[in-house]
Amino acid sequence: MKNELEPSLSIELFQNNPDYLIFNNPLANPKFIRRISKNESVSVDDIYTRKLFIEIASRLKPSHLFGMEQNESVCFTIHIKDFLERIGVTHKKGYNYLIESAEMLQTTLLKWREGKLEVSTTIISQMIHDEGSGKIQLFIVRDLAQKILEVNERENFSFLKENFFRLQNSQSIKLYPFFKSWLNKGFYEIDIERFKIQFEYNTSGYLKFSNLEKRVLIPAIEEINDKTDIFITYQKKGTNLDKLRPKITGLLFFIKLKKKASSTDDDAIRMIEFESFSEMKEPLKQEEQPENNNTYLYTLFKKINLVEKPEINTIEIEIDTYVENNGRELVEDCFNALIDKKVIVRSMAYFSTKNLFEQHQGYTKQKKKKVEEKKQKIKQEAEKANRQEEFKRLVMLFKEAELNYFERRYDALNDNDKLILINEMQDAGRNSEWYFSIDNQPTQIAKQHMGMIFSLRDLYNPYNRLEKFQYWMSKEGREVEISDDMIQLLNY
Repeated sequence: MKNELEPSLSIELFQNNPDYLIFNNPLANPKFIRRISKNESVSVDDIYTRKLFIEIASRLKPSHLFGMEQNESVCFTIHIKDFLERIGVTHKKGYNYLIESAEMLQTTLLKWREGKLEVSTTIISQMIHDEGSGKIQLFIVRDLAQKILEVNERENFSFLKENFFRLQNSQSIKLYPFFKSWLNKGFYEIDIERFKIQFEYNTSGYLKFSNLEKRVLIPAIEEINDKTDIFITYQKKGTNLDKLRPKITGLLFFIKLKKKASSTDDDAIRMIEFESFSEMKEPLKQEEQPENNNTYLYTLFKKINLVEKPEINTIEIEIDTYVENNGRELVEDCFNALIDKKVIVRSMAYFSTKNLFEQHQGYTKQKKKKVEEKKQKIKQEAEKANRQEEFKRLVMLFKEAELNYFERRYDALNDNDKLILINEMQDAGRNSEWYFSIDNQPTQIAKQHMGMIFSLRDLYNPYNRLEKFQYWMSKEGREVEISDDMIQLLNY
């Protein structure tokens, strides 16, 4: 399914932006399997483990694979304290839990198929823990990095990493990426037994649907709806649904993107809420959805630090009155300002303060402008990084071509000139195995070096490479913008 998160951004831009994740659809539900013996394994269903995997995947870039051999690994450094703060962990045990999760990923297999072959690899091949600095270095094998970065243009999904990090329930952490991958479709229907197998709920604890609903569906969907950018409802399929003992045979999930009222900082999205998943019987058609222009204000108000909270109905009536007296835009500006500034509001009487709403006029637009500026800066930095990586790659190709040119110059010399150059190298102490084989024949390195010496004498200036590089680029039919800080890369 085509990605809907930011249609204007390319797959490569997502991959170069560590704030986002973009996967092929099959990776929406990676099954973490920890091998505990030769013939026995267990599934891994852990909050830290999955969030650590998402952090690793978000940092992978296509440039990491350039020039990498199959047996090499990509290395990342994680500041443990900073990472724990980002995933919402404040207790002291979090440090040790994260180390244990990293160690678990060293014995955890991720499997996929390539044609008729089944490939399996541990997620982390090596870990180095520096207790003094509170950092860990994690190494990911090339095959796994390449698999994660292989994103099909038509069958992919993406999400903001912070949405995932907000989740604290292990079930919502497991289900959110999967539902996100079905967002474009808008719904997902599945047989109940297949659902249990797919998400590893086929255990004795979930034989009764009531247990599955109470322990998995309700808490997971409530947290996803509250903390992320999508809103999920579901409908039960089966017989005797209105009776005391209904037989549930399947589930039909409805996945909606929360409707944005305006851009906000750190993805704090206002949305139009749909009917409660426990009451929804049939999906509403777009034109039939009830319209209440103040619905997102009700949701936004919940984020205000209000000490004395009245009944929900009272709150909604009061908000409707604020909008009627001040206009929706001023009310939204005021709510956003109170939330961002972490103002402690004692009671609803606070909102009768004279000129309260006028004081924050234009706040939301200013936030939107800052967010747009931040997004533009991220995009520009990603484009700049891409240009630099491409330039580095081209410089490597150019230097390789130049060394090959020197080698060809040497090979074209007559025997007498070759002998003179060989004697000069040996007199200069360059007679190790790097330069000459056992039978005293010059190696490729020696040929390239002697070819460069001969070219220098033939008025070739290898240190003025910019002009030669540009000429080589034009012959190769390549174009790249060269900045001053890139030119130094041309020197050996």
